[in-house]
Amino acid sequence: MLRCTPSESRRLVAVAASVFPTSLHGEPLEPRLPATAMALGGWEIDQAHAEVIERVLSSDPARRLAPEMWASAETQLADWARVYRPDQLVGVARDWIEHLDQDGPAPDDADELVNELHLAKSRTGGGGRIKGQFGCFDL
Repeated sequence: MLRCTPSESRRLVAVAASVFPTSLHGEPLEPRLPATAMALGGWEIDQAHAEVIERVLSSDPARRLAPEMWASAETQLADWARVYRPDQLVGVARDWIEHLDQDGPAPDDADELVNELHLAKSRTGGGGRIKGQFGCFDL
């Protein structure tokens, strides 16, 4: 009907759900991005700005932020959207969110250092076999 590609449709729905959500009965709900909703509703920013903000705040680094820091970041991004073009806002927003997420992702337990040593006698009786893993070196 709108002649949108599937990816464009997904972006439109993601922004609408974050900025102007409604219940199944059509009642307005509290927006997930209130500062962005105010700026978009007041025609201070356009849909492309709101898409950038929604996408950046849905990223893994943004999800790791504390709730109050996330809310503050959303307000700051809505303010920057009033000044920057969407293509400029993408870079600034990503860099800033990465900076706020200083700890990064949680370490993977699989990366723990493993020290193992296996000794086996040769079946023929002479010599044997040594196999081990020390730190990050395989023998």
